[in-house]
Amino acid sequence: MVEVEHLHHLRHIHIVQLVGTYLHRSNFAILLYPCADYNLTTFLEDTFDLGHLSSSSGQWLERAAFLGSSFGCLTHALEYIHARSTKHMDIKSANILVKEIPATLRKSRCHKFRIYIADFGLSRSFASVGHSQSDGPTSRTPKYCAPEVYNFDMRGRSADVFSLRCVYLEILTVLSGQSLDDFAAYRRGDNSDGSFHKNLIRVNKWFDYLLKWPFFADPKAYGFIRPMISEAPTERPTATRLAEFLRNSSISSSMFESRTMLF
Repeated sequence: MVEVEHLHHLRHIHIVQLVGTYLHRSNFAILLYPCADYNLTTFLEDTFDLGHLSSSSGQWLERAAFLGSSFGCLTHALEYIHARSTKHMDIKSANILVKEIPATLRKSRCHKFRIYIADFGLSRSFASVGHSQSDGPTSRTPKYCAPEVYNFDMRGRSADVFSLRCVYLEILTVLSGQSLDDFAAYRRGDNSDGSFHKNLIRVNKWFDYLLKWPFFADPKAYGFIRPMISEAPTERPTATRLAEFLRNSSISSSMFESRTMLF
């Protein structure tokens, strides 16, 4: 099975791990670790609800700090995946898991939650950087996929970067006190298609709107996000370039210089 093959050689703290497989009658089952408490979609929805109850509560601030750190965690995980000659091809919030770490297992200064990239069922391997492009029909999630994936054009690792930026915008949306439904409605406008790739102008306007909120003390720190959703694959930064930027960035700390939310 494709997912088993990929997980055999992907070992990273922010990627689900293969524990084993078994066959029960005619059903093939995969055992994965960890057993998560949420996918990112449900975690963001719960966090939005908490923020409306009290944006200054310890529980909300704990989640917000974790989400702020998740930019680096997900970027480094994607850098690792691409370095192992693999394209995920289906990055979306529902394929990202969140696990609550018991206090007894948490190291000092670690977050209460940990994030994991999951579901490598659509992933593709390539022999070298020069062979990372592929074409032809393939399964995809239209809402999050890059334009070239939707159109079955040549597609490489930059398609994952596009999809990850969609996830980042959903995280920023909730941290700004907006719901995922608010974002979807704005993105859709008068159309029935709420995908990111069909509404790039509105998506970028939403991003500009989010960065005006006082919660983001240093909006310029998020400049790296904008080119991730460029229509042209060659204009998107690589996962390695994103990771290098975040290693030298104070994005997580600058986010919390202002703790005032305006819901």
